[in-house]
Amino acid sequence: MKLFIKDHLSIVVLYLVTFFGLFLVYDWLDGFEVGGKGYFVFVSLVLLSLFLLYRYFTHRKVYGQLSSRLAKPEDMLIQNPHSSLEEAYAQSMRANLQLYHSQMNQLKNRQQEYQTMLNHWVHQIKTPVSVISMLTQMNEGNEDFAKVQASVNKINYNLSQILTYLRTEDFAADLRIEKVPLREAVSEVINDLKDFFISSSVYPSVSIEGDLSVYTDRKWLKIMLYQVMNNAIKYSDQGKRVQVIAKIVGM
Repeated sequence: MKLFIKDHLSIVVLYLVTFFGLFLVYDWLDGFEVGGKGYFVFVSLVLLSLFLLYRYFTHRKVYGQLSSRLAKPEDMLIQNPHSSLEEAYAQSMRANLQLYHSQMNQLKNRQQEYQTMLNHWVHQIKTPVSVISMLTQMNEGNEDFAKVQASVNKINYNLSQILTYLRTEDFAADLRIEKVPLREAVSEVINDLKDFFISSSVYPSVSIEGDLSVYTDRKWLKIMLYQVMNNAIKYSDQGKRVQVIAKIVGM
C-alpha cells in the first residue's frame, strides 16, 4: 500500500491542483448555484477515489510483489493477472526466471565437469604415489626413504581431503554435529602425522583433560587440527615440541 501511495502521489497532487484551479475559475466566471460548490467538491473527490480504487485493485499484485521479501525466485511470478500491467510484469518475470534457471544449469554443468576432471586427476595421481609408497616400505631402514614416506603420507592425506570436498555437494547436509572427545580427535591426527613429526625431529605434547569433549563435526574438526599441526611442524625448529593444550576455563 505504501508503494502504491508513493507511485500515485503525483497524480493526486496534479488532480487536486487542477480541481482547485477549475473550481476558482468557474466560481470567478459564473459562480455556483446554491449548494453547487459542495456538490462539485463531492463529485470530484468521488471520481478521484474511484480512479485510485480501480488502479489499486487492478495493479495490487504488482505492488505486493515489489513490496514483499521473496523466499525463492518462483515467488516473483504473478498468477491470474488482472490488468495489462500485471500481465506485462508476469511475462517479464517468467522470462527472467527462465534465464535464471538456464544460467544455473550452465553453472551446475560446469561445476560437474570440473568435479569429474578433478576426481579423475586425483585417482590418476594416487597410482604413482602408491608406487612410491611401496618403494619406501621396501627400504624401511633407510633414513632418506623415511623422509620420502612422510611426504607421501602428506600427499595421500591431501588427496583424500580433495576427494572429501568433491563428495560434499552441500556443506550443511554434510555436517553431522555430535559429541567428540577432543583428546581422541587430536590423537588420531597426531597418528596420521607421526612420520612427519619424526622426519622433522619435532615431537607432539598433548595436555587435554580426559573427559573434555566438543560438539562439532568430527571430520571437519580433524581437517582443522591437521592444518594447524601441519603448519606447526613445518615452522618449528628441530628438537622443539608442538604443544596441544585444552582445558575448561571457569566462567
